[in-house]
Parts: sequence; C-alpha cells; structure tokens
Amino acid sequence: MSHFVATVTWRPGWHRLLGSQVQLAPVWAGYHVFVDASAADVVHDAVLLIIDPKGRVSTEYNAPLPLTEVNTSLKAADAAQ
Repeated sequence: MSHFVATVTWRPGWHRLLGSQVQLAPVWAGYHVFVDASAADVVHDAVLLIIDPKGRVSTEYNAPLPLTEVNTSLKAADAAQ
C-alpha cells in the first residue's frame, strides 16, 4: 500500500479506508471482501476497489496491482467527478 500511495497523487475527495475491525466490517460485507480477523492481524482479499461517488464499484484490481493501469483508472475516475 505504501508503494502505491507514494506513486499516486491523491486529490481532495479520494479516500482510503483505514479503521478498526468494527468500523470496517460493514464495508467489507457490503463489497463482499473476505476477511479473516485474528487478535493480532487482519488478512483480507488482496483487492483494490475503485468506488464511484454513488458507492458502486467502477473498477476492481487483484494483487499484484498493475500500477500503471490503476493510475490510469484513478485519473479517469477523477476526471469524471
């Protein structure tokens, strides 16, 4: 994640989801992300979802992330806002 974030210029209005297991559980369920949460760590699907302002998944990428494609998709989504 840190490498990806370092290569992308985040503009206002874009969000990454960070939070506790309790806070993120409804989001994971809503977007069908499998999560195995133990006391020490959280393991989840290696997926990046680009979600439009209406809450719909516009693009989905699985790991390893194709950074050039992801960057292109983010720029296109940003231009569409």
